[in-house]
Amino acid sequence: YPNPVTSGFTLEISSSRSVNASIKLYNMSGILIKSFYTGKLTTGVNKFDFELDSDLPTGVYFMEIKDDTKRYFSKVVKN
Repeated sequence: YPNPVTSGFTLEISSSRSVNASIKLYNMSGILIKSFYTGKLTTGVNKFDFELDSDLPTGVYFMEIKDDTKRYFSKVVKN
């Protein structure tokens, strides 16, 4: 949150167990724009604060949250 974003945003991920995870941002063409995080998620709520590069164009992006067994995608709109 918030979404749409202007520069920074907060992501909260709830995990029922400790897992390896990565959080990445892709453009609409599937090109990796930024890798935000690679590491361990702990059991419970994991909170991350991220900043988008100031030269990132406005538009629609997709955030991939991947753990040991699953991949999740979320749409991110940059104003």
